[in-house]
Amino acid sequence: MQPKPDTGRFRRALWRHLVSADDAQLATLLGVWREVGLPALPAFYEVISMLLVRDGDRWLDRGEEVIRQLGLDLDEVDGALHRYVTGDTAGGLAALRACRERRNPGRKVVFWHMFLETRENRLRQPAPPAPEVDLFQYWDRDPPPDVAAEMEKWSRVPTLRSYRRFDEAEARQYLADRHGAELVRAYDAAWHAAMKSDLFRIAYLLDHGGLYMDCDMRQVERTAEFVAAMNTPLQLTVQTHRPTCGVTNCVMHARPNHPLMARFLERCVRNILDENLRNPLQATGPAALSAMIDQMLRDRDGAAVLLRSTSVSLTELHRRLATNFGASYKKTSKSWQRALGTSGRAGDAGRGA
Repeated sequence: MQPKPDTGRFRRALWRHLVSADDAQLATLLGVWREVGLPALPAFYEVISMLLVRDGDRWLDRGEEVIRQLGLDLDEVDGALHRYVTGDTAGGLAALRACRERRNPGRKVVFWHMFLETRENRLRQPAPPAPEVDLFQYWDRDPPPDVAAEMEKWSRVPTLRSYRRFDEAEARQYLADRHGAELVRAYDAAWHAAMKSDLFRIAYLLDHGGLYMDCDMRQVERTAEFVAAMNTPLQLTVQTHRPTCGVTNCVMHARPNHPLMARFLERCVRNILDENLRNPLQATGPAALSAMIDQMLRDRDGAAVLLRSTSVSLTELHRRLATNFGASYKKTSKSWQRALGTSGRAGDAGRGA
């Protein structure tokens, strides 16, 4: 009797390849693909499930149902992914793009296509000849000692060109000087410091470009190396470990006057002043950014802008640039999640990012 293919091993190899830039992982993936004979299997069950959720096993028994919900053809997706992981990345991406254009896929497929294509862009970018990255952070007032210590460490990264930290008053004055009354009105109306931070980072990136970093991020061994290689108009951080595969704004890198920043700043102001959204996630945070990017990717001109960017998975970012740490403020109302869940508008709850 022929042994049952170790599809779990294949899925683990595929995942490691997709979230890393390690050629050795690609070699592992191709070796496992050949070993288990996946070209002869219904590869959707072994591939697309891993693209959708970290625990792909939950999807194996209902794969056809899922693919119908996504509005895609099983055989087309199977063939496109097969081409991508067996070395024909350009052909695989073109096939995924064709699937998307012929149907109305869900956000998962739209974002995975963007991630795969823009990740390839990043791998082709040459490193800049000299430090070009200006890092800035935001904390409204009086950062706790553990946060202040990490911010001080960020200011000393050797491959940065400059570092700057803003507090609530400095950020408000900057917005008043550069952007006028409406943005200041939205900044004042933002009930939590996390929303103020969201607004300010977008406005500052629009004006100056650079690298924004949340204050609960800690350097890793390869931080300086990763910063030194940043040389793209826009870098998005994609949450490939989540079922919705959206983007996050905990780390943002852009050059000045990028159209994504202009569009997102306008949306955030509208969400606060016109829609009166209370949840920072939906008003000015990752959910709002992901929703806007989803719309842009379905529009020809918007997609053209985004697909010239580069992307990195949050998993890879944690390994190569920065990772979250258990900051003390997260157990208090200085965390917007706790503030929203316990005391509503808790306007006195300050936090940086």
